[in-house]
Amino acid sequence: MKNNYLKLSLPVRLTFLLFVVFSIDAISQETPQDTIQAGFALGELQLPDPQSIESRYEYDPILNRYFYRERVGQINIGLPLVLTPQEYEDLVLEEEMRNYFKLKNDALSGRKEGTEDIQRDLLPDFYVNNNLFESIFGGSEINIVPQGSVEIDLGLLYTKQDNP
Repeated sequence: MKNNYLKLSLPVRLTFLLFVVFSIDAISQETPQDTIQAGFALGELQLPDPQSIESRYEYDPILNRYFYRERVGQINIGLPLVLTPQEYEDLVLEEEMRNYFKLKNDALSGRKEGTEDIQRDLLPDFYVNNNLFESIFGGSEINIVPQGSVEIDLGLLYTKQDNP
């Protein structure tokens, strides 16, 4: 059989090889797939960082870079993350915004104890720097305390005539 294959011309051999490759691919595609999944997904498992791992940022004034390092005692774990001052500021800002919104979300849902003060301050106070406003309302502070529903009716009547 091997000798007969070698006697064939090059285009015939290439055609034969392509036929074999595509027929194997077609057979593998026709294999029915099981649509019922056995088992179930457990999701992701996230463990909190142990308290023995110390994470901190260190500034090197010679290189003008921040280094984020994780240590257990005096032993560094992994490689340090090297940041420029701008990258460090962006990272700290993003982290503080995430913590702020997590705190407000926890206060809104009432998941944590001691969030009554935070719930009270969910809407900020507004200040108006105007003497007329102060004389009419007795102060320059607007404190919004939502207690019910709000209804606003707006109307506009506008006519324009372009008579010659």
